[in-house]
Amino acid sequence: MKLICEKAKLEEAIAYCGKAVSPRSPLPILNHLLFKAEKKKLRISATDLELGIEYELAVEGKDSGAFTAPAKIIAEIVSSLPQGQVVLETLDGQLKISSHNSEFSISTLSPDEFPHLPHPEGLPVLKIPAATLKDMLKSISFACAAAEETRAILTGVLFSLNENILTMVATDSRRLAKMERNINQLFPEKTQSVVPARSLNELNKLLKDGEKEVEIAFGEGQIFFSSDNLFVLSRVLEGQFPDYQPLLRKDFNSKAIVSRPEFLSAVKRAMITAQEKQNPGMVKLSFDENQMEATSNTPDLGQTRESVPVKLEGAGMAIAFNGRYLLDVLNNLDCEEIGVELRDPHTSATLVDPKDPNYLYLIMPIRIREEVYS
Repeated sequence: MKLICEKAKLEEAIAYCGKAVSPRSPLPILNHLLFKAEKKKLRISATDLELGIEYELAVEGKDSGAFTAPAKIIAEIVSSLPQGQVVLETLDGQLKISSHNSEFSISTLSPDEFPHLPHPEGLPVLKIPAATLKDMLKSISFACAAAEETRAILTGVLFSLNENILTMVATDSRRLAKMERNINQLFPEKTQSVVPARSLNELNKLLKDGEKEVEIAFGEGQIFFSSDNLFVLSRVLEGQFPDYQPLLRKDFNSKAIVSRPEFLSAVKRAMITAQEKQNPGMVKLSFDENQMEATSNTPDLGQTRESVPVKLEGAGMAIAFNGRYLLDVLNNLDCEEIGVELRDPHTSATLVDPKDPNYLYLIMPIRIREEVYS
């Protein structure tokens, strides 16, 4: 089999699919990419049995067939080649890669060993603007628990679809992010899945800004995403996602409106001296009528105090948080202002976008040891 393709397109496709290759897999075939040619199209596939990625590109050549190649080696080879055409040719278990004056020959494995990547057949399809999906993923997925979390269900994002409302929720038990969007489509059945954050983060990186629409299908134990020449499938997590509804209270006593960029800058600077061993990263926020003061203090190191103008409704209050949790939400939202809804210093606070009632970020406080800030 002999195929000719553009170096830039081939390099991009290999890089995309390489996101689903695990270099630590004990199965040699999972360190390979699968190349399948048919009707002047080349589909490249990769999987680590949790995440699967396929990317399709146009090629020259009438041949059809399949072969594999070690992902790391072929990525290095193609990226090293000059711009122009690349020739892929298979013969006797070897793949020859040539371009201009360069020629490589690498060993392959049987394509029959490569795991089958299922596609949604006959499943209802949700269509959502790519920009909307990317915005939701960016605003939600950072609140998932780290991969080493023993409760695996917390390492994923809950996708919940009810008629024309798509809801995403993520929590690590200390903070929670939730966003709803009207999808302008009446989905035929209520469904929900918890998708690993790693799969969604890779999907968000792969979706180009110019792409218009993403199709989503919910399968048995899997979820499928497709857009133009990209196809991504992920296993879903088993287990019961925490019941978060009782946490979404509206009985706050105070609400402050603050500039998001100024809030972000203040917390960044406060984090410099937020190195107390017992509560690393702790930042104290004190609200009064027209200002918020961000404070951090580490004995034997130093203290930071910074004031930011606010508009406050209700009583003044002092409350402390893990500054990293504040930075996560402030870095990932694009709004100009943030609303901070407070009940008391010992109860969760809610950060909201004043112009988007369908987004919220709930964060648990840290108990303040006042002597630290004296």
